[in-house]
Amino acid sequence: FSPGIRTLIVLESSDRELVIEAFRLGADGVFCRNQSFELLCRSVEAVYRGQIWANTAELRYVMDAFVNSSKRRKLRPRAERHMTKSESAVVSLAVAGLPNREIATQLGLTEHTVKNYLYRVFNKLGVSNRVELVLSCLSQEDASHEASTVRTLEVESHSVGK
Repeated sequence: FSPGIRTLIVLESSDRELVIEAFRLGADGVFCRNQSFELLCRSVEAVYRGQIWANTAELRYVMDAFVNSSKRRKLRPRAERHMTKSESAVVSLAVAGLPNREIATQLGLTEHTVKNYLYRVFNKLGVSNRVELVLSCLSQEDASHEASTVRTLEVESHSVGK
């Protein structure tokens, strides 16, 4: 997807793998075509305002995929430049799916300090929650894999009109 362009993917169904791939490739939201027109309008408005759009089950798919990922992901250099070394350490563990208490234990900090670091990073990166933080910080996977998956997602999203 192009930088600066917000993307809402319309899916035939909330298939776990399609939802994960859509977000992995940079989508700002996913919408299942069997949902109401009113909800579609709300999702478009939310994504336009810079928010992430997904229902609870879809967010769980994404979070589970990050937690269960065996490959250690790197933070995007652009995101990391805006953080102190301590903030970067906290964000790396948050992106790995650890709760604040575990982050605090691993880094020898208080839970309150972890929350403060996350709050400052949210402000620096212009995000409002952990899901948006994860999506804004992760590097993209193999470009050739992404290109083929984008074509698959585009086919899926264009089939909505049929």
